[in-house]
Amino acid sequence: MQFIKSTDYMKNLIILSEIDKNPSTSQSMLANNAGISAAMVNSYIKNLCSNGYLEMYGNNKRTVSQLTVAGMEYKRYLLVSFMAELIDITTNVSEQIKQMLLPLVRDGETRVFFYGAGETGLVCVKVAAEIPLLKTIGFIDDNPELHQKKVAGFPVFSLETALQQPFDKVVISVFPDDGPRKKLFGLVDESKIVTLSDLDMKIWGK
Repeated sequence: MQFIKSTDYMKNLIILSEIDKNPSTSQSMLANNAGISAAMVNSYIKNLCSNGYLEMYGNNKRTVSQLTVAGMEYKRYLLVSFMAELIDITTNVSEQIKQMLLPLVRDGETRVFFYGAGETGLVCVKVAAEIPLLKTIGFIDDNPELHQKKVAGFPVFSLETALQQPFDKVVISVFPDDGPRKKLFGLVDESKIVTLSDLDMKIWGK
């Protein structure tokens, strides 16, 4: 999660979740999963123990950690809070992308390919389905293993096959977008190629 700030809440959730799965997990493993040093893990574990969320058994050679009843409740609270924030972020991102796609409909360009069947493309087709008149033909993707298959209910085409279909726009839904642009250049009229950044600029008149 490169774009979500790793707060103390997140570190506590990771540590508690890992210990719940494996009470014998080492501090080095906890440090690796939480993205912090082993010394920091030790500090977090001490705090969790002092708050009554963890109990420690064993000795220096072998230590076993166990969540208390309060610790299980705290872990559930952290997880529910995290999921609520993720839902809020997803809703906001979907609305942003919807605003980016709306100009296509206003311009009468309703038949759209999304270049890239990855995570951003999946969000795009989901949002596009909520826009009346906007028709997603499918995905264009460079991965031959996806060709002639469906992703999120939409067919995935090779670039060559896709260009045989009638369409109004190819929306590049991968980052960075210069690779797909170069592949489309000379094969597709430049006016039919658009990126999410282009659409964002069109919204704000930049």
